[in-house]
Amino acid sequence: MPPLLRGLSLDLSLIVAIGPQNAFVLRHGLTRRFALLAALACALCDTLLITLGVLGCRRVTRRWCWPGRWWARRS
Repeated sequence: MPPLLRGLSLDLSLIVAIGPQNAFVLRHGLTRRFALLAALACALCDTLLITLGVLGCRRVTRRWCWPGRWWARRS
């Protein structure tokens, strides 16, 4: 499959998959009740969880994987 089609299919899969968080924000946006607050709270939670996930993976990789230890000595 060409890279363009792979990228488009990945984008489509991310847009089409409406999870509970997206449904929550959409519901508040459609009813116009606390829409900005709901979107802001979800964005902050996503940012926090992504940051914790990246930092956690970094710590695990540096501790137990030999490329992580090599990279830590290199930096």
